[in-house]
Formats: sequence, C-alpha cells, structure tokens
Amino acid sequence: MVKDRSRVAFVVATVILLTLIGAVLVFFLSVRTKAVFINDWFVSERDTRGVDISGYQVDVDMKKLAEQGVQFAYIKATEGGSFVDNYFESNWRNAAEAGILAGAYHYFSFNVDGESQAENYITSVGD
Repeated sequence: MVKDRSRVAFVVATVILLTLIGAVLVFFLSVRTKAVFINDWFVSERDTRGVDISGYQVDVDMKKLAEQGVQFAYIKATEGGSFVDNYFESNWRNAAEAGILAGAYHYFSFNVDGESQAENYITSVGD
C-alpha cells in the first residue's frame, strides 16, 4: 500500500515537473521566434518609448517605428577619433521625417584622447 502511494506521488510529481518544463520551453521558443513580445507585458501605452540605433541595425524604417509608438531615438553618430557611423545621416533625416525626436551620441574609446573624439563628434554632428 505504501509502495503504491509513493509510486503515485512520484508519477504525479514527474508529470507536474515535465509539464512545467514544457511550458517554460514553449514560452522561451515563443519569445525567441517573436510570437510573444515580452516587452508588451512591461510597457503600457502611457509610457514613453525610445530606441537606440546604430549602423548595426543597418536600414531602419523610422516610419514603422513611429507607427509602433516610438517617440524618440538615440542615434549613434561617431566612435573614437575618426569613425563616423555610415547610417547616421540617413537615420537622423528619416527620424525627423517620421516625427521621431532624435539625439545623437558618441561611443567613447579609451585608446584615443578626448579632444580628438570631441572634434570627431562636432565635425560630424555639429555643436
């Protein structure tokens, strides 16, 4: 009788555990395949939405971002003493055309002096 109860308890615990593991796997696969957008759980329509954009995103559709509620964008302009993001000008222009407020940023490099980096930024973005 005791063996039967412990066997039943083991089977029930195993089924519960496997069900939980399956649910977690389904959740993570849904997030990974973008079937579920986890940010939607934490961001409401009242929140201010913004993005960080650089050349890594290549050709950003600013109008689509605006349709999705994005209100501002920080756009990478420069890095170090000489690098200028290839997509900065088009991202900057497209953000303005889409009605997205934009700010430019510089990615600081510790192997180049600050004055050279500031000159790179000012030359590329303006003061």
